[in-house]
Amino acid sequence: MLQQFTTSLRAFDDCLFGEENLARHFLAIVSLSDVYKKWETMASEDIKSTMEYKRKPSDRSEVYKKRRKIGYTDHTQDYIVRDVRRTLFETISSFKGNLEDDNEKARLIEDQLLALREAFRVPLESGEDGCQIVAKKLLDLYRTGRLGQYTLDSISCNSQ
Repeated sequence: MLQQFTTSLRAFDDCLFGEENLARHFLAIVSLSDVYKKWETMASEDIKSTMEYKRKPSDRSEVYKKRRKIGYTDHTQDYIVRDVRRTLFETISSFKGNLEDDNEKARLIEDQLLALREAFRVPLESGEDGCQIVAKKLLDLYRTGRLGQYTLDSISCNSQ
C-alpha cells in the first residue's frame, strides 16, 4: 500500500515539475557535490575494459556476448550504470566553468544530457524525445539508488 502511494506521489511530482526539469535539478546537485569523485577509479577501469573490448573482438568473453543478448538499451544493467557514472564523472571533472554561475551550470547540464544519450544508448535521431528518454532513465537510476543517495529537497519553483 505504501509503495503504491509512493509511486502515485512520484508520478504526481513528475507531472507538476516535469521529468526533464527534475533530471536537470538532479544533475545540478550531482555536479555541485563531491560524490562524483569516487567514480574516478571506476571511470579509468571502465575505459581500459572498453578499449580492450574494442581491441580484441575475437577474444571476447562470454560476459560481453551476453550483454548483446540482455538488451543493449536496458539502462538498469551494470555496464550501462557504469557508463552513466563515467560520463557524469568525465563531464563534471573536465568542466572549466564556474558552477556558481547559473548560465555556465546550465551549459554543463546540457552537455551532460547530450553525453548521457550515448551512455543510455539513445539515438541522436530521437530529437527532443531523446531528452525525455534520458531524463526518465536518469531519474529511474536515481530513484533506485544506483547513482548514490541524494535528496532533491531544495527545489524552488519561480512562477512568472
